[in-house]
Amino acid sequence: MSQGFLPEGAGDPAVEKRENLLIPCQQCGTWIRLQEHQAGKTGRCPKCQSPFIVPPLVRKKSPDGSRAGESDGGSEQQGSVRLFGVVRDVRLHDVDPARLKLIPGSLAAAFREVDLLMTEDGLEILVLVKKSFLGVTGRKKKIVRQQVEEHLQSDQPLDELPVAERISVENDRLIEIALVQPALNEHNSMFAGIPVFGEHRIAVRLPEPTEQGHRRFLSFGLTAFREIVSYLREQIGADDYAADWGVPITDELSEDRCYFTRDDVRAIPDPLYHRADPELNVVVVGYRCGACGIVLSEKARDREKFGGKGGKALAKAICPKCRRPFGNNPLYGVLTSAGDDEAADADRESAEDLRRMEDDIASALAKYRESIAAEETPGELPPAGDD
Repeated sequence: MSQGFLPEGAGDPAVEKRENLLIPCQQCGTWIRLQEHQAGKTGRCPKCQSPFIVPPLVRKKSPDGSRAGESDGGSEQQGSVRLFGVVRDVRLHDVDPARLKLIPGSLAAAFREVDLLMTEDGLEILVLVKKSFLGVTGRKKKIVRQQVEEHLQSDQPLDELPVAERISVENDRLIEIALVQPALNEHNSMFAGIPVFGEHRIAVRLPEPTEQGHRRFLSFGLTAFREIVSYLREQIGADDYAADWGVPITDELSEDRCYFTRDDVRAIPDPLYHRADPELNVVVVGYRCGACGIVLSEKARDREKFGGKGGKALAKAICPKCRRPFGNNPLYGVLTSAGDDEAADADRESAEDLRRMEDDIASALAKYRESIAAEETPGELPPAGDD
């Protein structure tokens, strides 16, 4: 049976010797023929242009659980788990396609909070506590998390975790985790490109449906999604996994200088996912003139009272450079910890002092050259006297 990206017969040594692989596109279902040497590489569907990763060929496990061709000299003890990290309070959505409403945010409140264990053998999705009519309290989750931590530290099997429900995605099926929001191709999207999980949340589809035939999805804020992508890149062996999904995996800040102070102003070019993430403290770091493009840092704008208190009159304020309406075009950055902010302020002050020193030296040199030039200029000769 074909399983998403896995070729039919994966794990069978006879099948692994084939030169060609057939995998279906996760977006439109088109079957794509590939070569074995392309395993682990990325490509695009020839029909819908959705990106995909060719899965590595899976070796069949021997009865003792080890992979074919592997020795057991370096294997871990039974029940031990190598844990790469934990992502907490991710949203798990069980969706009945027959009752799905294609309107923005229709699934935003229909979820259970789960913790994700990123292990060497795959992804473990843990529903810590069953949801009752009274809801799930933070105290209950804290108790269960402590029990899970003790369970893992004592090298007990994952099958015996003290949780309400456990969903496993083994390594050979991680490649089947498919992005559904934002949609790579709206025409072939299950949700027609509509943000049903909430504006600027990232959602992926899990490989296995529920016993009732419902589809399972995980939705994330930007911070949690970046952690999962880092883990999947390591497990799948593809450094460019999710690079073209339309979600900023890393931040490449724009760099400008404040027109008033010449201080550096670093901003997030496209902050929509950052602003929607409750784990990030996104603040206004400056403003850009809509006419000429100069930048004012928020600190300098506030000090100069440009645009009034709080910048409420920025839209009609006159730009100090082009003398046209400045406009209200904020620039955003992420506020880090207090220690990092203090270090950054110190670096900025040092850089500002250095620039002032360089300006003073340049000014002194200019004055010195002017004085030398004045001394070398010959004066007028006195008028000739009478013989």
